[in-house]
Amino acid sequence: MMKIKLGILYFFLGLMVYGQETLEPKQRTLIDPSLSGKAVVLYLLVGQSNMAGNSPVEAQDTLPNPQIIRLNKNNRWEIAKEPLRVDKPIIGMGPGLAFAREMAKRDTTTVIGLIPAAVGGTSIDLWMPGAYDPKTKLNPYDQALERARVAMQSGTLKGIIWHQGESDSHSGKSVGYEDKLRRVVEQFRKDLGDEKLPFVSGLLFKYEVVKKVEGKPSVNQDAKAINNAILDLQKLLGHYKVVALKKAKDKGDGTHLDSRSAREMGKKYAEAMAQLIKEVVPKKLK
Repeated sequence: MMKIKLGILYFFLGLMVYGQETLEPKQRTLIDPSLSGKAVVLYLLVGQSNMAGNSPVEAQDTLPNPQIIRLNKNNRWEIAKEPLRVDKPIIGMGPGLAFAREMAKRDTTTVIGLIPAAVGGTSIDLWMPGAYDPKTKLNPYDQALERARVAMQSGTLKGIIWHQGESDSHSGKSVGYEDKLRRVVEQFRKDLGDEKLPFVSGLLFKYEVVKKVEGKPSVNQDAKAINNAILDLQKLLGHYKVVALKKAKDKGDGTHLDSRSAREMGKKYAEAMAQLIKEVVPKKLK
């Protein structure tokens, strides 16, 4: 009974989205990607709520593209449209679909397969192998790995996009973040069998790092430390890039992106991912 009540609460919170209108999920269309005749390239979407999707879903976010599919909660392929998230029944969109649309434009000969596996409200500690999130009753890392392996039966995994850190940006929780994120990246690469798997990480947004206290700007030192850690990993990890959106806006709650910003962030992820893929693709011999 408690689980049912919690699901109803998530549903109505998703509809409210802090006073902004958001569209309800539309009917989904299942698809067999093997029938397309095209190569299927896969991308794993991980992190917490800004990756899972918490921005208002607008009409343009529900337009289907047969070149873009997503692995649904039941591990079946369907034509992708927002909301993509599978962790909670919240009706919200993130950067995933905009990312896929940009990647699809860059290569019209493939089908883009999205593997949403982000879990809202999760700290970096909950992304260690075996860690359990009591709020969603999920093992975030383990379920992401399982979903990726299921998807890889239909295509080739090309990269991972990650946005996480809000849950660690207070009360000194940022301590050790760099080492923990490095472990996440390296563990995914090891378990997915590709030491060069492209990984793109998003910075926390400026409005999360600089907040107003008594009307004056005040730097959130934990958020700043997390962003520094994400940036510093570029010196330690290969095939790893960082993206940021300078003019990001929140939807009114001080944490989650508005819809336009979520789409713009998706484009940033696509640009960085395309660059990384070029790095790992062997050059043709002359």
